Amino acid sequence: MSRKLLAIVLSAVGLLGLSGLSLLAAPTAEAAVIPNAITGVSLTSTPSVGRYATSTFDCTWAVPDGSSAGDTFTLQLPQQLSWFGTADFDLKDTAGDVVATAHADASGLVTFILTSFVSTHPHSVNGTCAFTTLFTAEQTQAGPTTLQFMVGSTVYPIDVVEAGPCTSSCETAAPTTASKNGYWADTAQTRIHSFIEDPATTDTVNTVTITDTPAGGTSIDCTSVAPTIGMWDPATGAIAQPDRSADYPAAVDCTPAGVTVTWADVPAGQYTRLDLDTVVTDAALGAYKNTGTVVMNGESTPVQSTVETTAAAGTGTGQAPASRPTPTPTPTATLTPTPTPTSTLTPAPAGATSTPAPSATGPATPSAREHLAETGSDLTAPLSAALALTAAGVGIAIARTYRRRHATR
Repeated sequence: MSRKLLAIVLSAVGLLGLSGLSLLAAPTAEAAVIPNAITGVSLTSTPSVGRYATSTFDCTWAVPDGSSAGDTFTLQLPQQLSWFGTADFDLKDTAGDVVATAHADASGLVTFILTSFVSTHPHSVNGTCAFTTLFTAEQTQAGPTTLQFMVGSTVYPIDVVEAGPCTSSCETAAPTTASKNGYWADTAQTRIHSFIEDPATTDTVNTVTITDTPAGGTSIDCTSVAPTIGMWDPATGAIAQPDRSADYPAAVDCTPAGVTVTWADVPAGQYTRLDLDTVVTDAALGAYKNTGTVVMNGESTPVQSTVETTAAAGTGTGQAPASRPTPTPTPTATLTPTPTPTSTLTPAPAGATSTPAPSATGPATPSAREHLAETGSDLTAPLSAALALTAAGVGIAIARTYRRRHATR
């Protein structure tokens, strides 16, 4: 056989081999998106909402039997709401096993991902979830409104009542005692904004000192420290702008563990305020406390504020396949062998010639177990043999064709 013919045969065999491998290769499973796994959404807090007010919700969910690890389902928050709290949480069963994980992104889309729990518990997989939101939409008018939670093409409406903007008696009275307030500066709850406000100075010449000390789990961002001093503006509920910080500059001493701000030679009728951010350093705490003092002309007033976290959570459960009882083996009867009779040989006459009997030895009949081994359900060997024979047949056919063409030239 020429080299050219050999190359043709080998190419054919190679192509058939690749085809066989592709037939034997197992398909790769892809994660599925379950369209309507969220089966209900309900409001668990007051229906009255205002801008930057928090609301809490519950949900129920269920997925079809046979769902796989990695399959997902989603819940989209209404446009008026922002996710409030840690963006990631687990949905666990009563034993603490994670049935699904969840992640909320900046757009308010919450994605749930099933874990390998569903591989061992493929039936009746369902659960609940609970989360907190922040009402961030601007309040343009008071009255009822409907929040729409989207689950695929399904809408779950929740009716609430907006407080609306202030329309009368909207002025804020000036502070008469020292106080401290704090709130989360971001929806992920990683920074806390707090401020300390003081009443107006009363003496002709005053010295005002504010200290702020964060408790464990937070530290002060010194770049955020902002002292202000000036007259009170009832319309805005804050110190009037421009303030008088240039006239009465504050001395600031700040470290991550605490800050001290002092104004000296302040005339009567001036209000002071200190704003700052603290950064969460231990996210495992459920609440963060911040304390401080206000000293005016030697008189000290303690102040403090506490900000609590809001954490999402969820539950899940599922059923394992029912176990099948082990069959009881059938007893095997014991057979008693029959004795073989002993025959008496008669001596042959002298001179007689005996003709040997034909041998009874032949090919062994395969047992039932051997038949079972030859006819099992594994098709890999027969398929490989069939492919090899097909490849050989193609090679022979190509070789014959090649010879005939050259013989007729």
